[in-house]
Amino acid sequence: MNLTPFRHKAARWLSRALLLALLLGALVALAPITPARAASLVVTTTNDSGPGSLRQALTDASSGDTITFDPSVSGQTIGLTTGQL
Repeated sequence: MNLTPFRHKAARWLSRALLLALLLGALVALAPITPARAASLVVTTTNDSGPGSLRQALTDASSGDTITFDPSVSGQTIGLTTGQL
């Protein structure tokens, strides 16, 4: 099949664009996927709710997260006044 010079350029451009799209697709497919990291939440107050509370830490936690207690609340009681956790 004989192509006119314009069609020949268009076909060459189209094949290069297709090759570039395939290469970019392969790069995206092979790019390393960064796994989600677990958070470490710290309870810093014995208040029932609010920043630093156990209730807030439980609300913010996702699967795999760790909840720890700051030494300042060690040995203290956390009063739950607004319902179950």
